[in-house]
Amino acid sequence: VTKEFLLTFVSDYLVAIWSIFPALMHVLTNPRCPRPVLLVAVDFLQELINHARIGVVGQVDLEDDEEAIPTIRAVLVSMPDAVLDRLVDLLYVPRLGPDSLEYLDPVHNIVTRVTTLKLLGGYDATIDTDVRDRTLDVLVPLLELDSPRMAARLGKSPSGVRTRLWDALVPILTSGVGRNEATVLGAQLFRELSKAPENRSGLEYVQSRLVELASRDNRVAHLVWNHLYPIPSNDVVGGEEEADGGDGTELVA
Repeated sequence: VTKEFLLTFVSDYLVAIWSIFPALMHVLTNPRCPRPVLLVAVDFLQELINHARIGVVGQVDLEDDEEAIPTIRAVLVSMPDAVLDRLVDLLYVPRLGPDSLEYLDPVHNIVTRVTTLKLLGGYDATIDTDVRDRTLDVLVPLLELDSPRMAARLGKSPSGVRTRLWDALVPILTSGVGRNEATVLGAQLFRELSKAPENRSGLEYVQSRLVELASRDNRVAHLVWNHLYPIPSNDVVGGEEEADGGDGTELVA
C-alpha cells in the first residue's frame, strides 16, 4: 500500500493530531498560564512521552525524508528550546512569595496556617513539589527517548551551560517533601545527563556541592562515586602499572 493511498484516508486525522503540539507549546511557555492548566499540560506531555517510549530502540533518525510522516517520538525529541527552558524553570517554582504560580498578597489575604516547614524557610519549605515532581516525570523519560542527544540539549543552552537546571537538580537529591520517588528521579536524571560528554562542564559546575552532599547521604554518595565521578578500581590502576613496567618505565618488547 503506498503512502499516497493511505494519506487520502488519514490526512485529516493526522492534521488533527499534530495540531495539538503548537497549542501545548503555547500553554507550557506562557508565563501567565494558571497553575491548574499548566499541571494538566505537563501531565498530557508525560502521556505523550510514555506512548512514544513503547518499543524505543536506538536513536531517532532526524534526517529522514522530509515528506515522511513523523512519529510522535521524532516530534517530541525535536521540541523547541523554549519548551525545554520552561521545563527547567518548572523544576524550581516557589510556592510562597510573588514568584509562585498562585501568589496571595499578604496585604489583602490573611494566612492563618503556619507549619514547621514555613518556619524553617529552607528549600523544602519554599518549593512547589507538585509542579517539580510532575516535571521530573516528564524529563526522565524524555531524555531516554533519544539518549544521549536529548541529554546534551537539556544540559546546555545555545549560550552555554544551563546553570538553572543544575542548580535546581542538586537540592532534589536530598529533598524530604513531595513524592517518595522524587529523589530517585532526580538521581536518574543526573545519570542520564552524565551520558552526554557535552555535559561535563555542567557536572564540574556542581561537583563541589555534590561531593559535600555525598559526605552526608549514602544515596548521593552512590550516585556521585559510581555514576557521575567514578573512581578507577584497583584492577584498572594495577593493570596500567603493569603495562608501564611497574616502575614508571615503559616495557619494550
